[in-house]
Amino acid sequence: MSGADKKPRIRDAVLGADRAFKVVDGGKGGGGGGTVRDEIDDCPIGTLGHADGVYWFLDFSGQPRKVSARDLGNRNNLISLFGGDDTWARKHWPVRKEFKDENGESVMRVVDFRANAVAQDLIARASRAGLWGKSITLRQPGIWRGDDGLPIVHCGDAVLVGDRWQTPGFRTGKQIWAAAEAIARPGIPCGPEVARSLQQDLQTGWEYKNPAAGIVIIGLLYSCWLCGALQWRLNGFVTGPSGSGKTALLRVIRSALLVHDYSNDTSKAGMEQTINSRAIPSLIDEASDRNSSSGRDLLDIVLSSSGDEGTKLARGTTDGKGRTAEIVSSVIMFSIYPPPLQPQHMGRFVLIELERPPGGADGQENHRRIAEFARAHAAGLWGRAIGALERYNEALIMFRSHLAEVGCSPREMDSKGALLAGWYVMTNNGLPDAKALREGVAALGGLVVTAEQAEADDAPRRALQHLLASHVQLHRSSDREPIGELMEIAFGIGDEGRTPAAAADVLGRNGLRPILACMRPKPPPDGQECRCAGCWNSRINKPVQRLGRGAGVWIATRHPSLDAIFRGSDFDDRKWLTAIARCRDAMPSGRSIRIGAVSGHAIWLPRELVLPPDDPPM
Repeated sequence: MSGADKKPRIRDAVLGADRAFKVVDGGKGGGGGGTVRDEIDDCPIGTLGHADGVYWFLDFSGQPRKVSARDLGNRNNLISLFGGDDTWARKHWPVRKEFKDENGESVMRVVDFRANAVAQDLIARASRAGLWGKSITLRQPGIWRGDDGLPIVHCGDAVLVGDRWQTPGFRTGKQIWAAAEAIARPGIPCGPEVARSLQQDLQTGWEYKNPAAGIVIIGLLYSCWLCGALQWRLNGFVTGPSGSGKTALLRVIRSALLVHDYSNDTSKAGMEQTINSRAIPSLIDEASDRNSSSGRDLLDIVLSSSGDEGTKLARGTTDGKGRTAEIVSSVIMFSIYPPPLQPQHMGRFVLIELERPPGGADGQENHRRIAEFARAHAAGLWGRAIGALERYNEALIMFRSHLAEVGCSPREMDSKGALLAGWYVMTNNGLPDAKALREGVAALGGLVVTAEQAEADDAPRRALQHLLASHVQLHRSSDREPIGELMEIAFGIGDEGRTPAAAADVLGRNGLRPILACMRPKPPPDGQECRCAGCWNSRINKPVQRLGRGAGVWIATRHPSLDAIFRGSDFDDRKWLTAIARCRDAMPSGRSIRIGAVSGHAIWLPRELVLPPDDPPM
């Protein structure tokens, strides 16, 4: 989009002029009527293509059908494509019979159609359409993004494109909007006061650990209302002890979402099948209460579904044909005990932690009222979300920029920016000013992860922490000691009476070799080797293998003890090597390094990465 074209959209957004659209049936359900279809050909059958001797069509209702040549030769199969209406077939391929009229004169009347000719016509149409393959996408109900970036709302029996409802069965580029079971439709957009009222009710109706929970839930709901139309989708995990009101909060969220998939006992495979090719939100209760591993599996599949194109699954099958699936969804899970959330999950999930109300207060009646309010305004809230997409995109850029200014981790800018942008456009008109940007980011508090916090919690740092916390057996003893403590002793810190050489020997048998810093204040003249204790091995009369003059640690890239240390952790199957190699300032040796009794390639880590920075440097 050029700058000249973009300015009017931004100006309209500032004035609160969200995109308007027509509504059929007021969002109360499926229902027909009021739809528009542009007819180019009067044939009610859409042709998609052919492949492997079968022909693909959209039948009279817009559903995809694959039919063999043999089936097309069967009159009943043929007429079923037309829904029992042979008007078109009689018009174009008639069978006429001579009759006598009331005056005794001969007249020709259409009494049937030529089935073979109709079948031949359909085969020719499918052949002209070209080969049918995986590049063609059959769109099922949900909210999708059109080629112009605006939302396309597929409601099963009608598709909202721009401001027009169209009958399913049409094609845009590589996308075919197939007919399906009718679902609810969005309503006339409501005002921001409705969303603000819902936010207030959500904030005061439950006890949360984070005071910004009302903002978070409205932001999550926006992602659920738009789903596939967004380039970044948010996901939530609601957790809390029994009696904290998780079920009541789930009921309110379900009430606010006219269209969603719900399950209280699902698996990864079940989720793949139920929301495959449907851009709708998924609500999962008891996500990991029955089986902790299932909750983790669900988290993993959601990771890729949050991105622009969603999850593109490819699975092998016993028949050798394979199975594919597409998941473009925002997911909210509810559980007493959440599965272990890794940093990669936290970048795509927002954790909402509930607490029991003080004094055991009963909020059942208040929760019921909030659910009724959400249900009564669900269609209008959905309509507001759809109409505000262009304004949301601009607000997202603004919130991302402000998050960067306050030091937010780049990985978190997308998710937290999307959350704040969705919340703002639902509860306000126009775009946020400087004050609104500051207040919105400040309200999230601890949910905003800084770059320093992200680095401390990323995979390389966690792998290193796991290594330092692991206990190894001491020489000629049944005692075990953490690698981190042995590393401190090897660098001359900590336990008096324990020699650095003995600690270094134990570390060497476990694939680690600590190297002291050069003792000289200045490097020796060019061409001369430093003979200080940190740079020269007097035992073998050779220079110490090192990178740079500072202290550091060599970590072997292949060592059975290191593999055993990480076995059963998140870094099993040698994932630890990749994580360690990604540590800041880590460098490969490029040559064999002697560690303990063996030699091989290694990774160099500066000492300040291995030991706490408040220790005095050696």
